[in-house]
Amino acid sequence: MGGTRPGAPDRAVVPATPGCPQGPGVGTRRYRRRMLDLLLPRRCVRCLAPGSGLCTNCATSLPAAPDLAAPPGIERCWSLLEHRDAGRDVVVALKYHRHHDAVALLGAAMAELVDRRVDLVTWAPTSPRRRRARGFDQAEVLARSVAGALSVPCRELLVRSTGAT
Repeated sequence: MGGTRPGAPDRAVVPATPGCPQGPGVGTRRYRRRMLDLLLPRRCVRCLAPGSGLCTNCATSLPAAPDLAAPPGIERCWSLLEHRDAGRDVVVALKYHRHHDAVALLGAAMAELVDRRVDLVTWAPTSPRRRRARGFDQAEVLARSVAGALSVPCRELLVRSTGAT
């Protein structure tokens, strides 16, 4: 135990493993993602088949949203999915089970619906209570993905009225 304080536990020195990052780079997002992929492989958010986001079978089974008029006071809005069957399953997986693997795919598909140049993207915020319960606002996550696909800023512009759920 030479050189250690009395009563201090011995420290094992682990030699560097080739290919294993050491030092400040260990905390990089890419390294953490690779480690998570190794420990918890990505899966389709609907059927849990190996892969990421949505498998081909689930993606092709998503029901397209019908064309509906924009709500009063809104010039134009777009919707990607009808909230039934596979579309509902994907939304539930994102909102309640934190399956974010499909966000990039959904954001890109939502961005393709936009048929003109937009200056920015925003979202209708969820209630503070639901945000706390889920740990995130699914509308914000999707809006940021759409904005990234469109290469425009994403800004929080709307405020949820008091008492709204």
